[in-house]
Amino acid sequence: MLGQIWQNIGNKLFRKLLRWFRCWFGSGFGSGGKAPKLQAAPIAVYKKVELLKPLEDADYEFLFMQLLEGVAHGWQQKRVLHFLASLRNRTTETEWLGWLRRFGKRLLATPTPNYPFAREMILLGEIGCGKLGEVAREIGNQLLAREQNQQVLRFANEDIYIVKEDRGAIEAQTIESIPINESLVKLSQDPSLAKQLAKLLQIEPADTQAIFETAIDRSGAIELTTKEAEKWLNLANQQYSDRDILGAIISYDKAISIYPNYHDAWFNRGVALKDLGRYEEAILSYDRALDIQPNSDETWMNRGAALRSLGCLEDAIVSYEQALQLNPDKYQAWYNRGIALLNLGRIEEAIFSYDRALEIKPYFHQAWNNRGNALLNLERFEEALFSYDKALEIKPDKAESWNNRGTALFNLGRLDEAIFSYEKSLEIQPNFQEARQNINDTRKKYG
Repeated sequence: MLGQIWQNIGNKLFRKLLRWFRCWFGSGFGSGGKAPKLQAAPIAVYKKVELLKPLEDADYEFLFMQLLEGVAHGWQQKRVLHFLASLRNRTTETEWLGWLRRFGKRLLATPTPNYPFAREMILLGEIGCGKLGEVAREIGNQLLAREQNQQVLRFANEDIYIVKEDRGAIEAQTIESIPINESLVKLSQDPSLAKQLAKLLQIEPADTQAIFETAIDRSGAIELTTKEAEKWLNLANQQYSDRDILGAIISYDKAISIYPNYHDAWFNRGVALKDLGRYEEAILSYDRALDIQPNSDETWMNRGAALRSLGCLEDAIVSYEQALQLNPDKYQAWYNRGIALLNLGRIEEAIFSYDRALEIKPYFHQAWNNRGNALLNLERFEEALFSYDKALEIKPDKAESWNNRGTALFNLGRLDEAIFSYEKSLEIQPNFQEARQNINDTRKKYG
């Protein structure tokens, strides 16, 4: 029967299957990069409309467009509720909802694409402004679902993952040359891969040949699904890069609704939620990503960072250590482990973690600075001073390191040098009150 399979299945179809395998079982994420710092969004301005007669549909539409414009420009819950409260003497919530439902029916009846409008309506619902927001979100989701079915969205397939290494090109170069019989051998030799694929296809994992045949039969439909999910992921990543974090989360959710086992979407959703300070939700996303790819050191490390932000330091250390078991050269995990240990007062262990990070990345100025802080806590002032000097060799414009260097010098009785360091800190960061206070304290010590 194996011979019949080789005769009946062409190499072209096989290459498609392998590309599909790569989509479902692709590599994990690489380094945990940070997006640019969020800039303050401009405040949208709305005109106060003075009407003595009841609002008509055109008035509601005008006001609703102003509201969505504000949301698009960064209005938060307080600002939205203030806007709605200013209209209470001219309309009621029931009237608002009646108009919005009529308006939604009109939108859904028109064939014109409304993606940006739908996204703003969903954002209004995410902000949390009562029943009006809930109905707006419901309409927005219906618009998105309709547009997905009509396939009116077109996005680039560039690899713009937030933190994933670009290894797709390397895989694309080699994947075409794998013969069909080799893939069957790989499935038979790798029970875990066969089991995962069988689970995905919802069939019994006992027969490798049956798994392969079923995958061939279904690969076309599944490939379309994964491509659609990838479009949403690419859009979400672009939104994240543009600091449209809520919009990105909505798009990640859409990718996940199409492809529930999309590790990349779950992981990046966790990154976005962490940026918003929604740490519990971020951890749930990381946990879901780990259900899919339990050997992703990047996911374990980011999970630890979210736990540390919640103050769950012991649990954070467990996650960092899981990352390090998978990748002992993950210097960021050693560094983050050091922070958690230092916060727990386990100072010697923290120093060990910083030392390991610096063995891997010697020019990691944050690790040198934090190593100095740990040594300062142990009153090993000369060693602390050495660490701060190393940090400043790498990054001489770091106000925090100059201030810390001054503290080490102060404790060594080298007061003139301490004042010089504090003054350097203030040159870089004039509003650094701790450095200013340290100068005053040092001068008082002079008497």
